[in-house]
Parts: sequence; structure tokens; C-alpha cells
Amino acid sequence: MTNHDRRSAGARAAGIALAVAACFGLGPTLAAQPASGATTAPVASAAADAAPKATPALRSAAERGDPDAQFDLAMAHACGRGTRRDLKAAVPWLRKAADQGHVRAKSVLGWMHMAGQGVGRDSARALALLTEAAQGGDVTAQNNLGVMYAQGIGVPPDKGEAEKWFRRAADQGAPDAARNLGLLRDGRDRTARPTDAVPKPRT
Repeated sequence: MTNHDRRSAGARAAGIALAVAACFGLGPTLAAQPASGATTAPVASAAADAAPKATPALRSAAERGDPDAQFDLAMAHACGRGTRRDLKAAVPWLRKAADQGHVRAKSVLGWMHMAGQGVGRDSARALALLTEAAQGGDVTAQNNLGVMYAQGIGVPPDKGEAEKWFRRAADQGAPDAARNLGLLRDGRDRTARPTDAVPKPRT
């Protein structure tokens, strides 16, 4: 891979991170996660403009099987960018991207199953998806997986596992995870809060 290719890959990763932040309400620390070989980019104040729109070109790329395009199209549906806001319409594209190993798609889809947003609640499916995404380094998934273990959602409560995942996310600067670590140490395991990965409609 040439230096130009690496810079292009880094820019692509930064663009996806900004889009995630814009749609899913993530703070800068959670949004600016570099892909392998990419550098962390600051989150621009106009991050909302980075959310992708459902264009014919994007849909065509998604239909050809590009997992990044599939994820972007899912976000366009979830955010109502270039199309009406429809969480259920986002789900098939998230699944297609997740099936190809897209870590962020697994994280968002896992949260949706955990919260019952756009899909029915399915703790077993949420646990599987969030585990894969957390192992892939996604801090939102790490925090939400910690919540599942802390509260015993779909698994027996396991304070050790909860602490492990909260710490991994907190070490990457995730404020929700840092707060949850404190709650865990105070014995308030069941008050640990997940990171909201469900888009909120604009007001």
C-alpha cells in the first residue's frame, strides 16, 4: 500500500467516524476511533454534515456488496438523510455489513437488539454481536457489553467481565465506561448505563 493509499484509507475511516458521531450522538472520544494504520482525526464542529445521504451511488455500492457503503446506507436510513428516517430499513443493511465483519455495524446492531430499537429485543443476539465488536476494539460495544455483564442481561451477572470491558473502553477515553467503572466499584452494578447508539430524531 502506498502512502497515498494509507492517507485515503485514513480519511475514509475518519469520515465514517464523523458520520457515526453525527447520527448516533456519540461524543468526540467515541467517534474518533482510527482504523488500523489510520490516525485519529479531530471531530469537526460541522460533524452533522458528514452524515451520509441515501444517494443512488451509495445504494448501488451497497447493493454491489461494499460493507462500508452498506453501513453508510443504514446510517442514512437511521438518520433520515436523503430518505425518511426508518430504523427498520436500516437493519438489513447493518446485517449485510456485519456479516462481512464491519465492526461498527456489529456494535450498532448489537445495541439495537439490546434496546429493542428497530428490531425485537434479543439478548443472545445482542451479546454475540457486542462481543465481536468489543473484541474488534469498538468502545461503544465494550461499554455496552460491560453493561450486559453488570446487569446480567442475557448472561449471569459477572462483575469481573463487566469491569474488564468497562476498563477497556475507559482506557480509550469513553466517559460512559469511566462512570460505569465507578458505579461498579461502589457496588451499584445494576445502575450501569449503556451508551446510546440509537439515533435520535432532529428537533
